[in-house]
Amino acid sequence: DTFDFLIRNHALEIKTTTSNDRKHHFSYEQLNSTNTKIIVGSVLVRKSRAGASLLELKNIILSEISKEHLKEKLQENYDIMTGSKNQADLDNAKYVYEYAKDHIKFFDSKNVPRIKETPMPGIKNIKFESNLNGIESINDFSNYEFLK
Repeated sequence: DTFDFLIRNHALEIKTTTSNDRKHHFSYEQLNSTNTKIIVGSVLVRKSRAGASLLELKNIILSEISKEHLKEKLQENYDIMTGSKNQADLDNAKYVYEYAKDHIKFFDSKNVPRIKETPMPGIKNIKFESNLNGIESINDFSNYEFLK
């Protein structure tokens, strides 16, 4: 799928990084849509042996979600992320939930550096890195259905 979450004409794309810089990889389609309002969630994460596994993190997040279709989408994304990984690697990958929760920011795709030109016919799979450091984040969530 192009987006992690899509409801009607609102999309939410979540990006994570273990770096202190908010540099993320995007496809052309993730930041360019004429009929979809796109929000980018940027999360800084920290690995720690004392942290929570991906399964534990998924369950924490599930407990905070009330809408069934969002729970299903989270499960679908989890399955995609973990499908080709072996269980030992999954159990050893642990992250600090509170750090990620404290270091999440949301951005309107209009403010995210991106390629705006329409690709010529025959050009496919355009991918690029975008640096969100210094970009204005969303502070008023009232106009963003996903963030209310």
